[in-house]
Amino acid sequence: MIATALSLTGLALTGGSVAAYAAYTLADVQSLRGPLLSIRKASVLAGVASATAGLALSPLNPLTSVGFAVTAALAGYATGRQWLFPRAAPRYRPVMSSRGDGLVLVLPDGRGTRLRWLAHDRVARIDGWLLVHCGLARSVAIYDDPGGDPRAVLPHATGFLIAESGQLYDGVDGTPVTTTHDPLTQLPCRLAAGERFAGVLVGPSKPQGTDRLRTPRVPGARAITDPMAFGAVRGAEWRPLGSFSDDAVIEGDYFLSRWAAQARGLIG
Repeated sequence: MIATALSLTGLALTGGSVAAYAAYTLADVQSLRGPLLSIRKASVLAGVASATAGLALSPLNPLTSVGFAVTAALAGYATGRQWLFPRAAPRYRPVMSSRGDGLVLVLPDGRGTRLRWLAHDRVARIDGWLLVHCGLARSVAIYDDPGGDPRAVLPHATGFLIAESGQLYDGVDGTPVTTTHDPLTQLPCRLAAGERFAGVLVGPSKPQGTDRLRTPRVPGARAITDPMAFGAVRGAEWRPLGSFSDDAVIEGDYFLSRWAAQARGLIG
C-alpha cells in the first residue's frame, strides 16, 4: 500500500508539472508562470524520488513498475523539452567555419555568429555583450552583458524570459517583467547573409543548431499568412526583411517573426 501510494504520488507530482508547463505555453495560462519558475523543478525531482522509493519498496508490483516508468519518461521529457534545467550562457570565442548560407548576427565590433548556433544556445556572452535568440519567435537582440548569471528560464507568448540576479526580463526587448527594475541596455542589432559575411565568426566550442524553421503551436502563430517571415523592429514598427533586399547588412533595434510581431502589436 505504501509503495503504491509513493508511486502514484510521484506520478502526480511529475505529471502535474509537465501538464502545467503545457498549459502555460500552449494555452497561455499566465497564472502558472510563478509556480513554474519557483517549484516546478522541486516538484519533478520530488516526483522522481517518490516513484523510485515506491519501486524500491515493491519492485514486483506492476503499479510501482508502471508508475516509475511513466514518471521517469515524463521527467526525461521535461528535462529535454520543457526547460527544466536552464543552461548557462556559453561564452563565444572565435571559431573556424567556412562561409555558408543562413543568417549571421553581426556584433558591434564587426565579428559575427551564425543564428543557428545562437538558436541552440538561446543566450550567449562575448566581450561584454549578451546575445539572445529565440528560434520559434525568431527574436534576435544584443544587450550589454548585465553580469551575474543570465539564463533563459522559461518561454512566454512571443519569446522567453531571462533571469539575472533575481530579476526577470523579456528576452525580446529587454524590458523588466516582474519589477520596475531598469531594462537591459539594448544595442543596435544587425544581420547579414552568411555567404556575404566576410568577418571573423565567433561561436560555442562545439557549434550546434539548424536553420530549419518550425511554426510553434502557440495562440496566434498558425492563424496568419507566412507567420515565420523575418523582420526588423525599429521603434514600434516591424518591417519584413524583403523590404531591405538591397542592403548587405540589415539593422534594427531587434528582429522578430511576423507572428510574434503581430502578437506584440507591432503590425497594424
